[in-house]
Amino acid sequence: MAHQNTSLDITNLSNGIKIVTDYMPESALAYSLWILRAGAAHDLDSALGTAHFHEHMFCYGNGLSDDFHFTSLTQDWPGGRNAGTSQSLTRIYMGSLPNRIRKFLEFVPHMVATPVLCPERMEIEREIIEQEFLRSQSDEKKSFQRFRVQEMYGNHVITKPVLGTHESIMSITRDDLVEYRNRNFLGGEMALITAGPIPHDEIVSMTAPVLSLIKEGQNHDLAPPEILLGEPKNHYDPKKTQKISMIFPVSIESDKSSIGTLLCKLLTQEFNQLLRENRVTYNSSVALAKSLDTHYIEFSVETSPEKVQQAFNLASEFIRNAHQHITAKRYDSMMDKQIYDDLKSLEQNRNSAHGRVSAIYNEFKRDRSIRSFDEVVDSRYVPTMDDAANLLSTVKSGTGLVLGWGPRNDLPSIQL
Repeated sequence: MAHQNTSLDITNLSNGIKIVTDYMPESALAYSLWILRAGAAHDLDSALGTAHFHEHMFCYGNGLSDDFHFTSLTQDWPGGRNAGTSQSLTRIYMGSLPNRIRKFLEFVPHMVATPVLCPERMEIEREIIEQEFLRSQSDEKKSFQRFRVQEMYGNHVITKPVLGTHESIMSITRDDLVEYRNRNFLGGEMALITAGPIPHDEIVSMTAPVLSLIKEGQNHDLAPPEILLGEPKNHYDPKKTQKISMIFPVSIESDKSSIGTLLCKLLTQEFNQLLRENRVTYNSSVALAKSLDTHYIEFSVETSPEKVQQAFNLASEFIRNAHQHITAKRYDSMMDKQIYDDLKSLEQNRNSAHGRVSAIYNEFKRDRSIRSFDEVVDSRYVPTMDDAANLLSTVKSGTGLVLGWGPRNDLPSIQL
């Protein structure tokens, strides 16, 4: 039976932590997520990778048991569980049967508020993180992404590597973890969000006493990065194909990013078809992306080195004439499909503890606000054809940044 409740139970602890419950009494499953609005961007330059290292140490002794280990304890539980660190966030989450989530809610507050940070166990995790770092360094896709971010944003804190460097991973100490906690583990930056058949009062009674040990406060919001426009840049790689990214900064309100998504959908099929017909591409795409609140539209092409100039000429011509693809017929067709896909997804998520927690999580991570699944759905912005056309005008009148990965160090500028 569909769960129609549009309200949430919210308890604000004195230190600022929000305990949020979307009560779904008829749900057979439960999902719970703890979030901290701090991550790699908050690392000290002298200890890169500390936020991620600290996330690994969540796994260990938490004041309840010296032999506690999150992964070992939960590995046989049905459902999904994990922890993660990004530039601006840290989170621990789990979806399972209600009795398992009750157990999760018992020990997560201790993981967050009273971690042991045992030096001996740090060495175990240091080796694991070093292996993770080496895998990441050998992954071409991740390496290209790091190159792009660095060239796009320069010295902005968003470019700090989540894993750190080899040198920092090997030198991080327990004092570094404690220092990071003291600066960033602040109640005003945390929320514990649960959906399922576990009553709010029960969750509060299990979690509030330990979560109250976290000190109050908030961090300053990270300033959105500015894309550094300039000459084309290429990371030389003597391979047989050349990756090219043509990046155009665009101004979109955070709650209206659907405009950019619509524009990219309107252009993608024709862009890909044009390049395929001229046999200049192996892969191509048009996508909206963002870092914090900095949005950009990216035209991506992978081609052979000798066809780079042709690919640029075709891409430039396509962008100059892209308005012809924003027609009422195509808009209506695209929106019908989008509405269908949205409704199908909404019906699935409305009755899913995971879907409802995800909606609340996405709001909190952006600006600390708490809104229910239904409030998020009701506030969705439906873009118009004029929205897409106006956004395209800013792309055509702006300056793009060209970044590449491959054997061509003489990439041309994008000419509109």
